[in-house]
Amino acid sequence: MGGCDNSRADFSDNSKISSGFDNIPVAEIHRVIIESLPDEMRSCPGSPPLKPWRIACFQGGEYFDYSRQLRELVGGLVALGWIQGISYSEIESSPDDVHGFWKWLSQINTGPWLSFPSDCFFSAEWVTRDRGPVADKIVSLIETGRGPDLIIALGTWAGQDLPPRISVVPIMVIAATDPVASGILKPDGSCPQGNLHVTYDPEKYVRQIRAFHNIVQFKSIGVAHDFTETGKSYANLRDLKKLGMELGFEVLNASCSENNIDLRTCAENVRAAYRELAAAGVQAVWVNSHRGEDAGFMPWILEPLLEAGIPTWSHHGPAHVSKGVLFSIGRRDSAETGIFNARVAAEILLGSKPSEINMIHNPSPSLVINMGTAEKIGFKVPHSLIQAADQVFPFPEEKGKEIFSLERSRGVLISGEATAKDSE
Repeated sequence: MGGCDNSRADFSDNSKISSGFDNIPVAEIHRVIIESLPDEMRSCPGSPPLKPWRIACFQGGEYFDYSRQLRELVGGLVALGWIQGISYSEIESSPDDVHGFWKWLSQINTGPWLSFPSDCFFSAEWVTRDRGPVADKIVSLIETGRGPDLIIALGTWAGQDLPPRISVVPIMVIAATDPVASGILKPDGSCPQGNLHVTYDPEKYVRQIRAFHNIVQFKSIGVAHDFTETGKSYANLRDLKKLGMELGFEVLNASCSENNIDLRTCAENVRAAYRELAAAGVQAVWVNSHRGEDAGFMPWILEPLLEAGIPTWSHHGPAHVSKGVLFSIGRRDSAETGIFNARVAAEILLGSKPSEINMIHNPSPSLVINMGTAEKIGFKVPHSLIQAADQVFPFPEEKGKEIFSLERSRGVLISGEATAKDSE
């Protein structure tokens, strides 16, 4: 598994940025990506199966990024022709949570290829003691003969819990923050069993940390996380420490628990950790995959960092930046990942061995900026970054004001009234 060219992380170089996606519909983004695919991957080959293939889903619990990645996967399957009869706009207007989205999928006609049965959705609801028993329910379903033809494992918990129990039915792990650090993959990045596929970009967070450091030049960076091994993987602690040694910055940790408690308490824990990091004098903060770093709570939990004038970067994209985080990656990253995962699902259902399908996915680099946050903390964003950005947001409380984006394809500055949907 070779590494990526780290020069891609230099967001001051406009030639390395994909921009202009702020005002382009999701369908158009998918169309552009689809046109770059080989002909055989643009539609379903041959005749559909006698019965639609049954797809199952298992998640550790509700998390906003799981919903985003599942939607992108379904959008990719629509783009490739494997799901028929629904549009991107219907996907975007469907329920926001994973369970609600799955229920919606189970109730509509998705065509002759795939089905998403309601009894094939499973969630441990972030209760540690329920992880094993819920995973065992999938095993029981398989033993009845009504099991799925493919299981989508959303996140780290699902990726850890299913493979030891299931060795025949294909498992696709997506949205796992660091599958090597969390033990889903072997230390060398390879799959431990043949029925497993894990979408993986070994340099994804390294590129983002490098980009953040290139822009801010911090000497210390703070990260809030649960001090479990899984929590450390969510926080990209391994990559932060490695680059800290290389680039000469210190990594400061603040503990905040996240399991077996409600989401509001998780968010309160993160806010307290951010206050602790601000008091410690960190020069930057890395926003990661802690449950409490939920987009819905983001403006509130960021307050201690905003008051202290501390720049932030999230590895989650526009969902966090629209709520007040300073920097992240952009929309094309999500659309490309959805197409990649849809292609993987298609190859698996057509008979390819999951572990032999390419796992490494390196999306095009992109950047999202919240200029309202930059103004609040007194951070001067270089003009070249603003020109190169996919999306430029105001601070979330300013939803009646203008959102500006640069669309390279037109070469003009576009402004429009912000709405709640624009900022989500």
